[in-house]
Amino acid sequence: MNWYKFLVFSIFIFSFTLSAQETETYIVKDNDTLAKIAREKLNDPTLWREFLQYNQIDNPHKIIQGMVLKIPTHLSKKNSPKINEVAELRSHFGKVEFKSSDKSWTSVNKKQKFIDNEWIRTSSDSSAEIEYADETKTVVQMRQNSSIKLEKQSEQGLSLSAGSIFLKIFNNANNKEIKYSVTTPGAVIGVRGTTFYVTLDKEETSLVGCYQGEVDVSAQSVTVIVPKGYGTRVIKGQPPIEPFKLLEPVVPKPALEK
Repeated sequence: MNWYKFLVFSIFIFSFTLSAQETETYIVKDNDTLAKIAREKLNDPTLWREFLQYNQIDNPHKIIQGMVLKIPTHLSKKNSPKINEVAELRSHFGKVEFKSSDKSWTSVNKKQKFIDNEWIRTSSDSSAEIEYADETKTVVQMRQNSSIKLEKQSEQGLSLSAGSIFLKIFNNANNKEIKYSVTTPGAVIGVRGTTFYVTLDKEETSLVGCYQGEVDVSAQSVTVIVPKGYGTRVIKGQPPIEPFKLLEPVVPKPALEK
């Protein structure tokens, strides 16, 4: 009889523990996928296998509309620690992914938040528009096949390792000069409240063009000032060339207008 009471007590404790862990339930909707649910509900989408195991599901394809899924505390996004958000995804088209240094690439979702030192990349026929989460509302447009690493705006800005980006730096309400820079393998582009683009080709040559304001382009201990309507080129391992006049009209891109 004692073993029976012990068994009942053990089952009660186990059930109570599971209930305490479950912070929420989620009812699967039409067109839901495991990837979508993991991005929206888990604090780390890469833990989807543990999520399936917790719900005793051995095949992701068995997730169907109307199914009730349980999300334990340690996996729930609601229980995620607060992090210092650096930027937010404003819009995107095609395949856009992000990752931290110790994790794998994950597809972005609508209004994706980014933290310091995260990488973002676009694939062929894809683009993304990102806005910094501070009072300057700096906007970065990524063209196709581009890759950047976000860094705190007060320190550096971002690193471009592939592709092409277009930026607009807004001065804050106090007209305080914004310290911001873009780093490529061969150059550092210093910004003081402006609109400009940076392109990096396969040979890691940097092409910089300025639409508004001016930028300082530095490489090999040489700095050139690029004014509105001009550009420069930096071959990796060489100093920037003298600024040249751009052929295209000097007008801000409409998508970057506030």
